[in-house]
Amino acid sequence: MSRYTELFPSRREENTINEERKMTKKKLEELKKMLLQKREEILRNLAVSEDSGKETDYDSTQDQADKALSAYTKEFFYSLTDTERETLNLIEGALKRIEKGKYGFCLICGSEIGEKRLTSIPWAKYCKECQEKTEKEKALKSF
Repeated sequence: MSRYTELFPSRREENTINEERKMTKKKLEELKKMLLQKREEILRNLAVSEDSGKETDYDSTQDQADKALSAYTKEFFYSLTDTERETLNLIEGALKRIEKGKYGFCLICGSEIGEKRLTSIPWAKYCKECQEKTEKEKALKSF
């Protein structure tokens, strides 16, 4: 490519550049839609879990086995909601990064997060390498 074409791209080259940007915007919109859908799903599940937790309250007519099962069920629902609340926080963070134009970049090293990773985990905030390092550090701290 000559210096002239670098400075003054042809219409054809400009269209190619614009098409690439549209694809990026299209993928970003697709990921944003996935985040919003997952957020709604979690919010619905949280509402159902809270209702189910209330239903499993102790009843004086229950025998010991029923009380134990109710306690286990209630604890199970609350543990589910903890995980879902954590995921909800990650989703909210991803949506904020989209608004700021920082979505898709690792919060630790700044490198671009792979498209496959974002498609499978759209709320990912670290690239694969930094996520693995973070998990290893977390595991070592737990010992």
